Amino acid sequence: MEASAFKKRWDVVRDALFTTDGADSGPIGEIFGPDFPYLLDRIERAGIREDESEAAWLCSLTQFDEHDRVGRRILLAGIALCALEQMPAAALSAAVRTLSDLPPDASDMRLIGLCKVFAASGSAEAVPFLEQIGRLGRNRLHSEVPLALRKIQETIDQQSQP
Repeated sequence: MEASAFKKRWDVVRDALFTTDGADSGPIGEIFGPDFPYLLDRIERAGIREDESEAAWLCSLTQFDEHDRVGRRILLAGIALCALEQMPAAALSAAVRTLSDLPPDASDMRLIGLCKVFAASGSAEAVPFLEQIGRLGRNRLHSEVPLALRKIQETIDQQSQP
């Protein structure tokens, strides 16, 4: 994704989340916690600057065991994935490292998050890792692995077009 496309998507997210008074106002801090605006700013900076040093942290935002009541974790994970799409090689590297560090009994939610990071990399090099996750035979991963593989193929197809 081009930086300008990322910025446009980011502006939509900001408009949806914040009042016109800015990140420090409104109920957003009350709903998602006082650090939420800071986290969004950090994700935004990483995506716009394509800051590969933030890839491991962005990947970590996809690693949780269950949804929280207000959807904070899933929202941060989704936004982090947008930023990771800006730095595909770093996304792949972070996902590979995270996968190698996961315990064998890692939750399905953590593995789903990794499938999405591998997909964000858009790299054919992610395929064996996704196949490894698919071989775990977990029901909740049954649809995630093919979705990630399809997204990678779409990215590769887009990149090969003139």
